[in-house]
Amino acid sequence: MLALNEKGYGQPNSGLVLDLVYNPLGAFLPPPQEALEEQYKAELSENFGIVFNQLFTMTNMPVKRFADFLHRRKELGGYMDLLVKNFNSETVGTLMCKNTVSVNYDGALFDCDFNQQLGLSIGGSADDDNSVWNTNSKTVFDISCLDDLSKEEINFDNHCYGCTAGMGSS
Repeated sequence: MLALNEKGYGQPNSGLVLDLVYNPLGAFLPPPQEALEEQYKAELSENFGIVFNQLFTMTNMPVKRFADFLHRRKELGGYMDLLVKNFNSETVGTLMCKNTVSVNYDGALFDCDFNQQLGLSIGGSADDDNSVWNTNSKTVFDISCLDDLSKEEINFDNHCYGCTAGMGSS
């Protein structure tokens, strides 16, 4: 980071942005972003001479490796309870699935990075028993512009509580 600061990144009025991301190491929610950013800016500046523009906090999503880790430790149910109990309706307006599209290597489109990891594509749907995701998903080859996706329903599942818990996930 010091090398980036020396090139102007994170420096006031340089136009070169340096943002940091905080992701907790465990089955708990990150602290409020503003207070943590203030603390990080003070500590990194005082102890290392590092400056940055903004800190983003991310909640650990209960998918793939993290979900497997929690399952092995018998903590997945408790973590899901934590996410559900800390649902914050004020976060819904800024969810990435409302304004972002993730694209897979084969052109398949997804509401968010996490749905992409889980294979929950835009336009796809689960079979009656929710065991198999069908292949009616949209791809970049099926649309002429992003407005073509405006009528598609957003895919929601239990992991979505991760983006809506506490202060939300940046």
